[in-house]
Amino acid sequence: MKELPAAFKASRKVSGSLRLLPVLAILSLLLQTANADTDFNYRVTRLENRLLVNFTQPLAFDQILLPTCNDELWGPGTICRAALIEAADQQFIASARNNEGFMVFRPKTTASSSFYITPLITRAAELENHGQNADNRIELTAVPAEVRAIENRIRHLVDATMQFNRENRCFSCHTALPLALAVKTAAARGYELDQNMLQTVGNEIARLQLADGSFFFPEQPAYGRIMTTMCAGAILSMLAEFNPELHTNLKNMLPVLKNWRNPDGTPGSDFFFRPVFIGQPTALLFESILTSSVYFRAFAESDGAPDAQLGKRLSELSGWAKDLKNEAIHRRIIIMAGMPLTFQFQETERPELIRELTRVIYNEPEGKRRDIRALAVWLLNRINPANQLPLPAFPAPQNLADQIWECFEQIIQTRPGQKKSS
Repeated sequence: MKELPAAFKASRKVSGSLRLLPVLAILSLLLQTANADTDFNYRVTRLENRLLVNFTQPLAFDQILLPTCNDELWGPGTICRAALIEAADQQFIASARNNEGFMVFRPKTTASSSFYITPLITRAAELENHGQNADNRIELTAVPAEVRAIENRIRHLVDATMQFNRENRCFSCHTALPLALAVKTAAARGYELDQNMLQTVGNEIARLQLADGSFFFPEQPAYGRIMTTMCAGAILSMLAEFNPELHTNLKNMLPVLKNWRNPDGTPGSDFFFRPVFIGQPTALLFESILTSSVYFRAFAESDGAPDAQLGKRLSELSGWAKDLKNEAIHRRIIIMAGMPLTFQFQETERPELIRELTRVIYNEPEGKRRDIRALAVWLLNRINPANQLPLPAFPAPQNLADQIWECFEQIIQTRPGQKKSS
């Protein structure tokens, strides 16, 4: 097994990790939160001509299997070969042949906390067949309704962002960056995403790359070339999980980044995305994301030692980031987002970090901005996954970027759970 250099190994005392794994790092190295158990328990109530099935939470049903033999549903010694399900003001009919043990309903992700069953065709069951199947239960393929709502919202926001980018003739950092972070986080947490759609997003951004590897939009000259390229690198690094071909675009950016360095070697910059993506921390973070993506990709594909130059550059970036550790919390949030490379903490520092991030969310003026609060919520969840804070209410989102940050918070606060009942 290949060994990473010592610079990229962390002890148990640092960031709670054993070691930095050879996968996409920094923003794209997201907390892999274990899925919560979805409660598929139900209660059947017998009405005059039909049954009411109640669940403990609203579910979005992809598939419902009703057993043809079930004493609770159809009565002892009775088999049902056709039935009607009514859920959320929609009706679905299914039947089963003599050799089939279930009726299969596909409600098209209809969401509800209950549904009605009306048996349409029933008959006396043969004793030798009924006994062994009488305990079959209703089987479901479903997710919590709030999870399906978030998945649908992600699809809408991806479409809206792509349209926004086309209309503005650029990839729009302030929408594409939080979108890439949102879909990366959603994928890590088990949300069901349209892979083809995400590949298209990456391809559309990649096609805007110039021959020298940089990104620049003449219609938006104020955005500059350096930070626009770095932002594109961060976005494509996160989207490369869904489209590995983007690693070629990332590799092509490295030469121009080297040319843009300051005399002391720190990353250059020519534009800042206020209020959170400001100053040197942003340039450090973006270059770290891009460089680490290329580094780990090369490491995974090589038969020899990791790229020494890239490893040296990552160590330099990590060292400069440590110098910013004493900045105010709202100013170093962007560096903290790059843990474990641009930010590490000792276990003894965890309580104070939790207090600082909580204070940003509840008591600091910066916490009233969607982007800063979303990053604070995300970091708090990574540092202390068990802590689910009730968030102060925000006004309705005013623009597409606010909608994406709001969705990002929802992704963090909600866990998909398993999809099938057992």
